[in-house]
Amino acid sequence: MNTARLENARQSADRHSHLVGAAHEELQQTRVRVEGMSVQLSQLQKQVHELEEALSRERDAMRRMMEDKDREMTEMRQRMQQQLDEYQELLDVKLALDMEICAYRKLLEGEEARLRLSPSPPPTRVAVSRSSGSGTHLQARVTNSSGHSHTSTSSAKKRRLNDNDSEASSTAGGAVARTRISQQASASGRVTVDEVDLDGKYVRLSNKADQDQLMGGWQIKRQVGSQAPIIFKFPTKFTLKAGQTVTIWAAGVAGATNSPPSDLVWKGQSSWGFGDMFQTILISASGDEMAMRKVTRTLFQEDDDDEDMGAHSTCADAEYNLRSRTVVCGSGGGGLAEGLISHSYVVGNNARRQAGPRAEACSVM
Repeated sequence: MNTARLENARQSADRHSHLVGAAHEELQQTRVRVEGMSVQLSQLQKQVHELEEALSRERDAMRRMMEDKDREMTEMRQRMQQQLDEYQELLDVKLALDMEICAYRKLLEGEEARLRLSPSPPPTRVAVSRSSGSGTHLQARVTNSSGHSHTSTSSAKKRRLNDNDSEASSTAGGAVARTRISQQASASGRVTVDEVDLDGKYVRLSNKADQDQLMGGWQIKRQVGSQAPIIFKFPTKFTLKAGQTVTIWAAGVAGATNSPPSDLVWKGQSSWGFGDMFQTILISASGDEMAMRKVTRTLFQEDDDDEDMGAHSTCADAEYNLRSRTVVCGSGGGGLAEGLISHSYVVGNNARRQAGPRAEACSVM
């Protein structure tokens, strides 16, 4: 009986000893895993710290780069403003010289008329003024001896482009018929309306910037007088490359081929439309006016005698970019000696500089 109990106790002790050994072994394995996890955690924490330091360095470098770019942009804006001021100064000087030449020409014409014992030309008074502000305001006034005058005024808020005038004449029955074509253009972006055909055959756009211009969804609107506008819409993915041009041809024009991106043929539209006055406007996908070109055709007649007298005179209504300047010129056929001994002044930003002799009847204020 006691032997059986002792045997049972021995077997129970063996089982407990086996369980304790298994527990010790499992504990040892757990400790090894914990140590491995601790080492891995340390490595990950070190890697995170290194990445945070690298991110901080990149942020500092990017901030310095942005500051450098901002400084460069500020310097470029200052240089651009300086160039614009210099350009404006040159335009002021050009106006003063043009008015001086106009006055001399009128005096010469008056002297020639007096020597030929013909009536002196009527005194003419030309005033051109501009005031600065949010935009540009120009005004030209021409007054003759009878007191009649007319004034032309225009305003612009965009940069002026290659405005130009052209003139053609024909003679029939002793009278000369002249056709004067005046063009005005402006642009507020990279793309300009570079050329328009007077017969409505094509419209040419030009990207004179150094960056490509995505023009998907852009429109060209042609407005001829009070007629309904003619609208062309660019394809969705059309892009005008930097320094390139694109010509949009009306359908049926001889020699016109559809060759994107330099040439597009507007199928279904036989003409862009034309008339005595028409305007071509480039509109972005958001509805903003990006560029414009306006063409005005004027027809007038004059006698041969008037043509001979006016062939040497180019004094007419004109637009000059001034900053708060007023130029008044007048001539009444007076003697040359008295008119030539007075002095002229070249207009600057803040002061007038004596530049030599000029007509007494022409003053710059």
